[in-house]
Amino acid sequence: MIVLDLKVNNLLQFNDFHINFTYPRKIVDSMVEGEHLKGFENFRYKKVNILFGTNATGKTSLGKVLMNIFNFITKRNVDKLVDLIIDKSNESSFIIDFATNEEKFFRVSVNIPIINDEFGYTLDDIQLEVKMINIWKNDSYETCSKRIESISANSDLRDIHRFGWRFSYPERDNIKDLEIEDTDDKYFKVLEDVLKTLDSSIIGIKEIDHDNDTYAIETCKSKIYIQNGRLLDERMLSSGTKDGIDIANFLFALIEHKNGFYYLDEKFAYVHSDIERELINVMIANLQYNEQLFITTHNLDIANINLPKHAFTFLIKEEDSCDVKIRCVSASDKLKKSTDSLKNAIDNDVFLHSPNVEHIRKYIDYEKCK
Repeated sequence: MIVLDLKVNNLLQFNDFHINFTYPRKIVDSMVEGEHLKGFENFRYKKVNILFGTNATGKTSLGKVLMNIFNFITKRNVDKLVDLIIDKSNESSFIIDFATNEEKFFRVSVNIPIINDEFGYTLDDIQLEVKMINIWKNDSYETCSKRIESISANSDLRDIHRFGWRFSYPERDNIKDLEIEDTDDKYFKVLEDVLKTLDSSIIGIKEIDHDNDTYAIETCKSKIYIQNGRLLDERMLSSGTKDGIDIANFLFALIEHKNGFYYLDEKFAYVHSDIERELINVMIANLQYNEQLFITTHNLDIANINLPKHAFTFLIKEEDSCDVKIRCVSASDKLKKSTDSLKNAIDNDVFLHSPNVEHIRKYIDYEKCK
């Protein structure tokens, strides 16, 4: 599945929110290969999406909205959507456009009315509309969007073939569960290489007891055991190395093309900037046709990666009294020339993404605050 366009209202922080994941013109000499549907060169989509934003601008929330929409589409679980509603006194809605590997273009529209949810919502309680058209050889997103707008609902959720996705979030339990991929040797090689990059004291990963599914992360002075996919004593690893386990899981899934849609949220908080940049480069290099990668980060140095400007999106929170609205700005909306520098634009706050620090800056002169 390739997500092409999303409109959201009254789900999590998003009100009257719109974000698009397509681009209109072919990019010459782009480092992102195959940034179009396979076999449809005019149907261009943003294969790599780097999402910047200060705290509480919706980077994590966007992923959670998408994940719950995916669950609704595949499992028709209305509760996943209702859980996202913030203001129960108003209607909620979303419209999502996406393309599938079956060369079909879908538009799913959902409106959740205000009802008494004491007994829970069912599929009959919401207003659902599913449209589908075939993608033609010379189609673009724009032509498909125009064509599907002109037709009535002609499909339902059962017509959408199952698709894969992987989301990784920064939340962590006290004991980290590893997603051991069937003790595949290739998986442990990726895990070992990622951990050794993040922690020079790690020597490798060794199988201890095959029958009991026990492995050890070996350092110069100790062993940290993994049994049945569980890290037995996470206190012996740094925060960056623990995040490295999640990153390795994510990277392996991408290298093996297990999911198709990938959303990596704030997993580099404890990772050195140079390593973060190299890991992102590796992920991008392994993307195939009809796959899509999302990465959220606070690290503005990532703007130095040689990506098309449309790959970078800034999420911005605007507040007017208690009315809060999140909007997005693509770097390509502001920087039209190939010579325009994204880093210079960021340094000059062209995207209005800088946080408001006035509330704490005043304490520089503490005596005046008394």
